[in-house]
Amino acid sequence: MIFSVIALLVINGISAIAGGYNLVFYPDGQTLGMDTQMLSRTPFTDFLLPGIILLTVNGISSLIVAALMATNNKYYPVLLICQGVASAVWILIQIWLIAVVSWLQLFYGAIGVSFLVAGLFFYDKRNAIKQFARKPGSN
Repeated sequence: MIFSVIALLVINGISAIAGGYNLVFYPDGQTLGMDTQMLSRTPFTDFLLPGIILLTVNGISSLIVAALMATNNKYYPVLLICQGVASAVWILIQIWLIAVVSWLQLFYGAIGVSFLVAGLFFYDKRNAIKQFARKPGSN
């Protein structure tokens, strides 16, 4: 299961970096088939700031969490939960602001929720192991 989550984090990270890079360097959105008209209900006039957020919050952070999971860092379950919340909230805000839903948003939203659920699973699993490993009578 850990390998699957790491693979999803890497896929999420690479695709978010690619999309974020495109939005940062081509903030009119044309290279991704988008139009700034989509942003009419948002506080943004172009895709620069959303691109920066996508690049960092979903892209780079996903790769960092994947690396921490691969090295079995003790904080990876909590960071995976945070990544799941960040990814899901990103999609929810996106849908709310632009009032459009696509299969891609649903796909990445589901990935975000899976990060959250997996993080909770790994967090609970680690705490159960710690409880089991405690010496009797030591609280």
